[in-house]
Amino acid sequence: MFLFPVFCYLCKAQDFSRFKDSITINSLQKHLETLCDKQNGGRKFATQGEKNAACYIRDQFIKSGLTGSIGGIDNYFQNYTLSYDTLISFTIENQNNSLIYFSDFFTWEFCFLPDTLKADIIYTGFGLNGEDYSDYKNIDVNSKWVVVEINSPFDSIGNLIDTFDFNKPIDYSQIYLKQEIAQEKGANGIIFKINSDKYPDFFASNANNWYYYRSKDIAAINRLIGTYPRIFARHSAMDSLLGVNTKKFNEQINVQLEKGVSTAGGARTSISFIMNKQQQIFNSQNVIGIIKGKNDTVGTIITAHYDAVKLNDTLFYPGANDNASGTAAVIQLADVFSDIVQSGYIPEKSIAFVAFSGEEAHLVGSEYFVKHKPILIDSNTININLDGIGFIDPWQQKKGNFTYIFGSDKEITRVKPRLINLSSEEAQTIDLIFEEDPISSDHASFYYNGLQTICLMTGGSLNHTPQDSPETINYQNFKSVTHFVFDIVLSYNQFSKVIK
Repeated sequence: MFLFPVFCYLCKAQDFSRFKDSITINSLQKHLETLCDKQNGGRKFATQGEKNAACYIRDQFIKSGLTGSIGGIDNYFQNYTLSYDTLISFTIENQNNSLIYFSDFFTWEFCFLPDTLKADIIYTGFGLNGEDYSDYKNIDVNSKWVVVEINSPFDSIGNLIDTFDFNKPIDYSQIYLKQEIAQEKGANGIIFKINSDKYPDFFASNANNWYYYRSKDIAAINRLIGTYPRIFARHSAMDSLLGVNTKKFNEQINVQLEKGVSTAGGARTSISFIMNKQQQIFNSQNVIGIIKGKNDTVGTIITAHYDAVKLNDTLFYPGANDNASGTAAVIQLADVFSDIVQSGYIPEKSIAFVAFSGEEAHLVGSEYFVKHKPILIDSNTININLDGIGFIDPWQQKKGNFTYIFGSDKEITRVKPRLINLSSEEAQTIDLIFEEDPISSDHASFYYNGLQTICLMTGGSLNHTPQDSPETINYQNFKSVTHFVFDIVLSYNQFSKVIK
């Protein structure tokens, strides 16, 4: 008997449309509704409900015939443990007064402060430093904390105003500018004075972004938010610490401002920070399935996060669009590309399908994946991240079914011609909007580590609300976008026919 070797020939023009057509509304809807089922316990980070969702995704990868036991993957799971500082209480006090956390002040950078700290604070006016006007001209803030007004004393055309309105709306654009100046001047931290009447609304508007726990070691969130300590305090509460009368001090500021002179250095004191922090351990897992190619190196990584927010323990957050939609698409795409392989084709490079946990907990799952790569990648590997591809915002739908492509400016420039060409060939029109945004989802972890990455999204006005339910999904568009992603993945992978 003669043994004929196994060989492959490159199939450059192979029509895989029958595989794409197997991505149906019914299949996507089934996965999405299962992930959103309240009986499964929700998908809050590091909970049993999230683990239940991970097991469901793993079961689908197993059914599809994906490999899940290479590198750092244990039975399709990349398990990880994280340690966080959880803030229990925080007070700022001196002989004049004691400030109560939340009602008087708040901060996002508490993990970078020791449990107890004595600090000198100095009022530094508006915290600006320019050629014609400077609050730092005659004061030394090195190793001190600075206290500044959150708004600017300049009008819209850059002229110094005669009278500062302490009741004007908060100008968020000033925050990072004044923080950078304080850092350059050697200050250990910065405290922004917020109008006392506006403070409750200011705090409430930031409640959805509040961080009850944080770690110095989680690089992704620290890049996104920062590590320099910032405190936002109620105006009258801060003045009480400084030992000044708010009304009289404000009048003094305007008297000096009319002369073009800063009031910086006009008040100072020593304070104590007293914190109660507890270490909290979180255990979670990414779910990873691999389609092995002729080369073990992975050329394409298709990702989505499967966890969901839970901002109120008395309400259920289905997380249908954010991000059961992206996860359902990853599950379905894994199954379809596995069908292609099982029908007798093999990709040149391996293809990875990854469901991240912990995106809503500051991208910790994707950050862990990139830092502890369980797969082989090279400089040509691209990540295609899906986050919220099932919902179309009402104002957007009037103009068309747009799909946003997020990434760095460099990456958008590189992929734009390819994606425009692919979208023009779709059965249903895919209108693309390219935006430079490399950090709003799990693609940030790839971007920060120098890897090629893009993110697809269709809308998200109901994200992080109990209304983000399966009933709000536009399933026809959801299917069309998933078809588009299929073509994107196909365009990055060469398949060969295996003949024995």
